[in-house]
Amino acid sequence: MFIKNRLVRIYIQHSFPLILAVLVLGIGTIAITSHSITVDSERQAVKQLRGIETYYETILEQMDSLNLMFTTNTEMVSHLRQLLTTEDYSLQDYRDMRLIRSFLSASSNASPYVDSIYVFFDNASHKVLTSNDSLVSLSEMSDRGWYDTFSENRKNPSETYVRQVTLEPEGAGKKHVLRIFRTIMDSSGKPTGVIVLNLLKDPIANDLADKFLETGKLLYIRDQNGTLLFTIPDKNVDFTNPDFQYFTHVSQRYGWVYTLIASRKDLYHVVDTLRLFTIILAFVAALLGLFLTLKTNKKERVFISNVLRQLEKAGEHDLENDPIKSEENIFDYLNHSVIKAFLDQEYFRVKTEALEYRTLQMQINPHFLFNTLDTIYWKAIKLDGENDISKMIVLLSKILKYSLNLHDKDGVSLDDEISITQYYLQLQRYRFRRRFEVRWDVDPDLSAFHVPGLLFQPILENAFNHGFREDSVLHIVISLQKNEGDVIFVVSNDGKKINLETLAQLNSSGEDVSGKSVSIGLSNVKKRVEMFYHGKAVMMVDAPPDLGMRITITIAA
Repeated sequence: MFIKNRLVRIYIQHSFPLILAVLVLGIGTIAITSHSITVDSERQAVKQLRGIETYYETILEQMDSLNLMFTTNTEMVSHLRQLLTTEDYSLQDYRDMRLIRSFLSASSNASPYVDSIYVFFDNASHKVLTSNDSLVSLSEMSDRGWYDTFSENRKNPSETYVRQVTLEPEGAGKKHVLRIFRTIMDSSGKPTGVIVLNLLKDPIANDLADKFLETGKLLYIRDQNGTLLFTIPDKNVDFTNPDFQYFTHVSQRYGWVYTLIASRKDLYHVVDTLRLFTIILAFVAALLGLFLTLKTNKKERVFISNVLRQLEKAGEHDLENDPIKSEENIFDYLNHSVIKAFLDQEYFRVKTEALEYRTLQMQINPHFLFNTLDTIYWKAIKLDGENDISKMIVLLSKILKYSLNLHDKDGVSLDDEISITQYYLQLQRYRFRRRFEVRWDVDPDLSAFHVPGLLFQPILENAFNHGFREDSVLHIVISLQKNEGDVIFVVSNDGKKINLETLAQLNSSGEDVSGKSVSIGLSNVKKRVEMFYHGKAVMMVDAPPDLGMRITITIAA
C-alpha cells in the first residue's frame, strides 16, 4: 500500500507541473490567437468590403459623369430636346445628334460593364436617345420596361434608384442587367426626364470575385431599400446559421449594404489546430510523467539496494565508493521542446496573418479621368476661348496619358522622354513664369536610345522645390551626350547648394533614404536607372563650386 501511494505521489510530482505548463501555455495561446483572429478578421473584412465598395462606386461614377453632362450643359440639353420633338432633321440637326451621341458612346465604351445608356426627356413623340441606336421611338424599342419604372417613380420621385431586369435580345442569350436610374428634374423640382445606365451583372460579379473574393467566402449586396442586387457566388445562405461569421459595411454614398460571409471553421482553423495540439501534448506529458515515475522508482530501488549493500560491507570494513551517475534533466528538455513548438506555431500564425494583410489596389479609371479633364477643358474654353487654364489642362492630360502608357521593362525613346519633359517644363512655366531658364544640349545620335519613362521629371522637380534663390533666376542645363561608347546624362543647376549630409546619402549605395522628403525623388531615379540598365548605369550627385547641384548618370556601353 505504501509503495502504491508513493508511486502515485511521484507520478503527480512529475506529471502535474508538466501537464499544468502545457495546459496554461495551450489555453493561453488559444485565447490570444482566437482574440487576434477575431479582431484581425473583422479589420480585414472591413478593408475588403471597402475595396469592393470602391470597385462598385468607380463603375457607378459613369452615372455621375452622365448626370453632370446633362445637368450642366444647358446648350446640349436644349439641342437634345429640340431633336426629340423634330420630325424633319436638317444637316445641323444630324451634326448635333452625332455630337450628343458621341458623348453617350464614349461613356458606354469607357467600361466593359456598360451594356447601354438611355436618355429620355418628356416629348410628344416618345423619342429616346440611346448609346446603341441613336434616336429611336419608344414603340420601336424591344426593351420598354425602363419607361414603366420611370413612370411609376414619378408619383414618389427619387434622385437615384436601382432595378434588376433580365433582357432577352433577339439572336442572343439572356442578359442579367443592373439598371440604374437617375431622374432629371426641372427648375421646379418635378421629374422631366431620366438617364438609364444598364450594367451587365455577370461580368461585374466575375471580375469582383477574381479580384477581391477569397475561396470559400460569400458576398451579398443589397441596395438602400434592402433589395438583393448581387450574390457572389450565386447561392442561398441562412443568415441565422451559427457556422458562419458575418461582416457588414454600409456605403455612405449610395446606401448599399455589403455583407461578407465566411465559414467559422475556415476562419478559426488555427485555433482548432492549437486546441488539438494542446490535448495531444497534454497526453504525451502524462505518458512522459508515467515513464519518469517508473524510471525514478527504479533509481530509488537501485539506490536503496546500493545503500543496503554498503551497509552490509561496512561491518566487514570493506566500504566501496561507487559514485551514482547523474542523468540529464528530462524536464529541461521537455520545457525546451514545448516552448520551441509553441514559438514555431506562433511564427507560422504570424506569417500566415502577414500574408493575409496584403491589400488589393484600388485602381483609378483612366477613361473617367480623361473624360473629366476633357469636360473641364471645354468648360474653360467656353468662358473666353483658349486661355492659360485650358492650355494647362492639355499639358496635364498629355503627361498623364504618357505616364499611364509607360512600360517599365521596355522604357521609352529619348526623343519621347524629351518631348514629355518639355510639356512638364511648359506646365511649370505657368507656375514660376520667368524665374527659371533651361538649356538643352542633346546629341542627335541618341534620339532612339531607350531610357526609363519620366526620368528627368523628378530631377527637375527637385530643382524647382529646393533650388530657387531669392531675386535670382534658376539656370538649368540638360546635357545628353555620348563619350567613347558610354552615354552620359548631366542635369545641373546654379541654385541653392545641397547640404553635405544629403549629398552623402544620395551617393550611398546601402543607406535607404526613401524617408527623406528632400531626396526621395532622386533616390527613386537612382534605383530605377540601376534596375533598368541591369547594373550597368551609375548615378552620382555632386555640388561643384559654381553650381548648386549636378546629377550625372553614366550608362556603360
